[in-house]
Amino acid sequence: MRQRRDHGHRALSATTMNKADRSAATSVPTALLAKASLAALILLLVSPIAHAQPVPIGDPPGPPPAIPTAPRPTGPTGPTVAPPGSEPLAKDWSGAVRVLRVPGAAGIGPAEAKAAAEIFPNSNQVWMHVYGTDPRPVEAARRGAREWICSSGCQLTVGEGGADDGASPGQSSTIGDAMLRSIKIQTPTQPLPLTIWRPQGDSGGELLFDPSVLGRRSFNHICAYSPVTKRAKTGDEVRRCPQQAPPERPTPDSAAMRLGFLWPRTSELATFEYIAIADTCGNARVQPFQRLFNVPVMHVATGGCGAPDGRVLRVFPAGGWLRVTAFNLDTPAAGNVVSATFRVNVPPLEDLVSDKQPRLLFPDPVMGDLTIDCGPMVLKARRGKGGIPRRGPGLALPGQKAPPGKSLPGQKAPPGKSRPGAGKPKPPGPVAPKPRIVKPRILPASSPSAQPLAHQGLVIGPEPLLRGNCRIRLGGQQKRRLLAPLALRVKITRTDKVQPQQELLNVPWIVTPNDSTYHIKPLNIDGESRLRVEVFADPKNSRGNVILMSDAGRIARDQGAMGDEWQRLIGSVTVHSAPLCGESNFETIEAAGSCLRGYFTVPAMLATLQVTRAPWVERPLVTRSILSAVGIAFAIDSYDPVEREAFPIAGHIGAFVQDLGDERIGILSYLGVAPTVPILGEGGNTTSIGLLGGVGIEYITSANGPDEGFKPAAFVSVIVQIGQANPAASGGGQAFGAYAPPPQG
Repeated sequence: MRQRRDHGHRALSATTMNKADRSAATSVPTALLAKASLAALILLLVSPIAHAQPVPIGDPPGPPPAIPTAPRPTGPTGPTVAPPGSEPLAKDWSGAVRVLRVPGAAGIGPAEAKAAAEIFPNSNQVWMHVYGTDPRPVEAARRGAREWICSSGCQLTVGEGGADDGASPGQSSTIGDAMLRSIKIQTPTQPLPLTIWRPQGDSGGELLFDPSVLGRRSFNHICAYSPVTKRAKTGDEVRRCPQQAPPERPTPDSAAMRLGFLWPRTSELATFEYIAIADTCGNARVQPFQRLFNVPVMHVATGGCGAPDGRVLRVFPAGGWLRVTAFNLDTPAAGNVVSATFRVNVPPLEDLVSDKQPRLLFPDPVMGDLTIDCGPMVLKARRGKGGIPRRGPGLALPGQKAPPGKSLPGQKAPPGKSRPGAGKPKPPGPVAPKPRIVKPRILPASSPSAQPLAHQGLVIGPEPLLRGNCRIRLGGQQKRRLLAPLALRVKITRTDKVQPQQELLNVPWIVTPNDSTYHIKPLNIDGESRLRVEVFADPKNSRGNVILMSDAGRIARDQGAMGDEWQRLIGSVTVHSAPLCGESNFETIEAAGSCLRGYFTVPAMLATLQVTRAPWVERPLVTRSILSAVGIAFAIDSYDPVEREAFPIAGHIGAFVQDLGDERIGILSYLGVAPTVPILGEGGNTTSIGLLGGVGIEYITSANGPDEGFKPAAFVSVIVQIGQANPAASGGGQAFGAYAPPPQG
């Protein structure tokens, strides 16, 4: 269809030109205007489709398509020669602070030639790295090792639309500032970028969160070209910039900040190849041109540039500006435009003026930062100035050197010299005893020790929980950066019994730079209990001014959640209290396993078969009895505190009294084995029924004659034993037994 229209226009154009030749008219023919309009319409339809395709990363973009132009009319002195691409397609360059164009017939001035020799403003004075494309053509054009379209000079326009480098308010600053669409933060633990700044109408923008306390990503592996100190000769080789070092693995708290830009819509028809972003510290980044692009930057909280290296652009808490330049090296981008530069203001990343101060972003706690501990507090050595540990008495600091002719503490004085205050040695005499100085002991942590709230199971004895010796602590290197209160919430729930008050604790925990420990109050629990200890982030708590990265996205969206819906679980453990089995501090289920426990039990013999007397000495005495003996024994068995089950075979060391008949009484001390089945196995109750077999020594007394004395014995009995593995009793105001409940008061 387009070909038919083109043939029709060509025929019409030929007819019109013949008529124009016959009449020797000097005006522009009507067909010529129609053809130019059709060419512009075709380019308008094709250009958005071509520019919608992204430029592949790593491959240099190909040359832009040729820009069709209308033929120039002939004049009386011959054809008028027009510069290539002199018919502009993107006429609106308002807002640009610098525009380079192909020079016209009038040529250029010396000042313009000097300024237009750089591919982007101040390109020769900055450190530059190229990303996503071959850096050699760009670096060669910058150093003069290759010819580019403006090597001989281009027409320079400064402050298009009446502004001078963006300093004057008006259209230029508005259009340039509108290019910045977002500022985002990304961490290894939060890979989805989080928006911390967004534009907001005519007021400029809104700072949602303050990123000052986040860590910084390392850019040491990026190589950058140094500033141009001496122009190269045409044809000199430019090598690819080598990688400086392997990329460092980012730490969980390191944040990567990115600025998102959108190229002005008024110049969308331009076909640029590259885009350069330069900061105020002498760093620049060049990458393939795209309408929508983002740039990694480093947030320098101290506000200083430091030494430029070109690896990454710098932004500051007080704000600043960047210079964004789109340019070509070989052909104009649109009409006769070679490059266009916009100045973009970067907003302040801290708000010290408004009444709505944004919350500080804080990295999420990693494994091991949140711990629960019931052991003794470990005392740390005192520190000196700047947090440096104090040196021991009579010792020099590492790397310290003595002044000439003097000695350091703990060293011998040079020959002929003595330390200040040191005289002649005193004659030996009686040594006076040194006074004993009682120093505070440094208590080592008990073993096992603190355990992380890593959603795992822990085992402990009930005593620390009943006495209130346990605590939850936020530690790690991240706590050192906590400059404002962080609101958390602690919940402790009993999960092994259905009772009216299963939630034993539900209190806020405000973590401050000077107080990062929460002490758990005494819990009213049984000796054998199962508890769920949970720590939640509470971003809606008005007492906290720090928000975790994982909560910031939900707070920014603010979908109207209420109360507990805002809370997010960040750490939890399931605590199994095991009397006579758990330690005084936490240990994991895997480390605890099944433990050996010892307890007292009262066995009652329901039926007994017993052999008394040694068969090699005298005739054995075999007795059968029912409900004839009762005793006491110390039992040892294996117990699983998680499943709350004991191994069915226990060992006994005990004694019992039995009726042997004929007015004879026996007292038997035995060592035996009891395979039993528990009857009441909850709360530490060890009541069970089973068998008891053992051997021992029995003393037999008789009322009808002399005592038989000590005799060896062996027996097998059906027993019912009654016992308690976690007894609690008190007497005389002092508790004894496995544990004592807290005083009720």
